[in-house]
Amino acid sequence: MRIALGLVLALFAASLDAQTTIVIGSWNIEHLGRPSKRGGVGNGVAQDSRDIADYIRASGVDILALAEVTANDGTDRNVTISAALQRIRQQTGQIWDHMLFPKFVGPLDERRHQRIGVAWNTSRVRRVSQVMRVNVPLTANIPGSNGSIWARPPHAVKFSFGNGKTDIVVIPLHMKANTDPEPIPVRKREAEARSLVAQLPAVRQAMRDSDIVLIGDTNFLRANEAAPQAFRTAGFRDFNAEDESTHLGGGPFDRVYVPANQPEFTNQDQLVFDTEFMQPRNLSRPAFQRRFSDHFMIVARVRVLADDDH
Repeated sequence: MRIALGLVLALFAASLDAQTTIVIGSWNIEHLGRPSKRGGVGNGVAQDSRDIADYIRASGVDILALAEVTANDGTDRNVTISAALQRIRQQTGQIWDHMLFPKFVGPLDERRHQRIGVAWNTSRVRRVSQVMRVNVPLTANIPGSNGSIWARPPHAVKFSFGNGKTDIVVIPLHMKANTDPEPIPVRKREAEARSLVAQLPAVRQAMRDSDIVLIGDTNFLRANEAAPQAFRTAGFRDFNAEDESTHLGGGPFDRVYVPANQPEFTNQDQLVFDTEFMQPRNLSRPAFQRRFSDHFMIVARVRVLADDDH
């Protein structure tokens, strides 16, 4: 059932100590750094770092998975996100960082675009691992297609919520889009999901942790596709099992998958940060799409407990 994010945040603020939960989120920032590729009313419009900062700060996230971001500062970062995070620091005193993960196929210049990555509030969480490239194949035998998968390959990074407290391994996702004729995208996403699941034991071993969070733009059209079924069979729970829309076009694309049997994630759900942000700012949906993205941010909470992975 859809719950108003503003009400949930107010209830949490009234009843819980700020240290008992960490907020994780995901946002596809529609071709950030490459406005000519944006669609609809956003075509040709470069997003403003002031808007990005406002949305991130208002969401209350501590860890934010990123998608569709261009690496354009000479390293694996984006200048607009860097400026937004600096603005948040000036407003709150909280220091943020971010990184974008590499791509491995296509022309070198194209590999800068549509990156996935992660941003985090260093005042609330601490990165405690190097970035691990998940060793998934980049091709699969899919009849009727060129066989390419994982155009934006997954990487894993581990964050700690405090000494002796919960750690989570975050794997941001941006899976095959629905741009090819059916059923090719569905089959490619299934191949991506199965190949990722096959590599999760190696991720757990390398990170020495079972609290793996798969989060991002899955492009799933429905929760009963073969790809999400593969995640569920592997022991994950879908925070968007009701297929709530996260995209201005109505798609339920953005999702959080967490281990079904871990106490850090019990009684939690994902929320779409849409009307609670737009209404106080008198933003229409077209205005949001023009200034921000065609995707809304999703957010979820993780309980901070004693670390149970050693």
